[in-house]
Amino acid sequence: SDVWAALRAAGSIEGFMCLLSAVLLVGVNWGLESLKWQRLMRPLERLSFAESFKSVLCGVTVSMLTPNRTGEYAGRILTLQNEGKMKAIPLALAGSYAQLIANLAFGFSGLSLFCFGYYGLSHFYSIVSISVAALLMCSALFFYYRINNLPRLLRGKYLEKVANFTAPLKQTDTHTLSMLLVWSMLRYFVYTFQYYLLLIAFGIPIGWAEAWILISSIFFVQTFVPSVALAELGVRGNLALYFIGFTGSSAAAILSAAFTLWLLNLII
Repeated sequence: SDVWAALRAAGSIEGFMCLLSAVLLVGVNWGLESLKWQRLMRPLERLSFAESFKSVLCGVTVSMLTPNRTGEYAGRILTLQNEGKMKAIPLALAGSYAQLIANLAFGFSGLSLFCFGYYGLSHFYSIVSISVAALLMCSALFFYYRINNLPRLLRGKYLEKVANFTAPLKQTDTHTLSMLLVWSMLRYFVYTFQYYLLLIAFGIPIGWAEAWILISSIFFVQTFVPSVALAELGVRGNLALYFIGFTGSSAAAILSAAFTLWLLNLII
């Protein structure tokens, strides 16, 4: 059966090595996120890498029960000292913004190539869509690198409270914002490569270039689908079946890879 074939592939030497590599990359993934959190919190609280890692894992635990993992940063903030908790919120949003830029940039590039390669999208529409996306991404980067000016722009009687709330953003310099963006992009690469390794582990014959296109498309669409972490497996499974199904692989192998990726990065 297809299930047995997927399990047999995972039990082979190549499959086992791919599974082991994917497991080891879990530490790299959360390690990069810990570096982001440590750097973000530097103006408020000097966290060691171990403390930052603990905060990240606490956030993952809380996020399991919230829509689209919106509670992740709330869980992290719980581990901070009392005087720094409220000030950490706008900084956490800056970190989330950096990851969103990375996710959307790479995701849209993959989805564009998918539409061009699998649906035969004309060159004209491809150029138009990529140009519009590039313009939007440049705008997002423009505002991202000026996020520390936000408190100064919020003037007036009715915006005073918002300005005070966003005041910690003044301490995010260009170097910090650049490092956050680099770490966010590296996280995206690590997560995508994990998925690729799991596809290989369960016997799906796919090259890196094709895998990048299909996986990036999945991540892009997944960004806009509301779900709760504990219930999002169905969403991930359906998206994986649709996009990776273009390779002609069995549903059992595709769902095994999608489930394992979810399990590794959420439970472990």
